[in-house]
Amino acid sequence: MTTQGILLIIGDSSVGKISLLLCFADNTFSGSYIITVGVDFKIQTV
Repeated sequence: MTTQGILLIIGDSSVGKISLLLCFADNTFSGSYIITVGVDFKIQTV
């Protein structure tokens, strides 16, 4: 059984939204990422 949903992360710049998203979707963490402007997305099957 798979479940689909949408996770929307909103917040101030440079607080780690992309790091949180990558930790959830890819189970990885890195303290250094290129600053993203606009939208970034990942797909995770639960």
